[in-house]
Amino acid sequence: MQHFLLETFPLPEKTWSDSLEAHQLTYEFYSEVSYRQDFDAYCQWYYDTAAQHRAEADSMKHDLNIFGWFCGQ
Repeated sequence: MQHFLLETFPLPEKTWSDSLEAHQLTYEFYSEVSYRQDFDAYCQWYYDTAAQHRAEADSMKHDLNIFGWFCGQ
């Protein structure tokens, strides 16, 4: 049965260029996936840090203005 299938549907011959092309495409795909994951992680870190800085700036609005006190304001 297997012999009949191979005669009916022969497997395409793989060349070195086909293998290298497949390897290059696989490498580029995983490189892109890695880049996007790193970029998403950086964006998340940036948003978290910005939110923390906004919270710190809001809390500093209620602090005593020592510099203004020394300048006579």
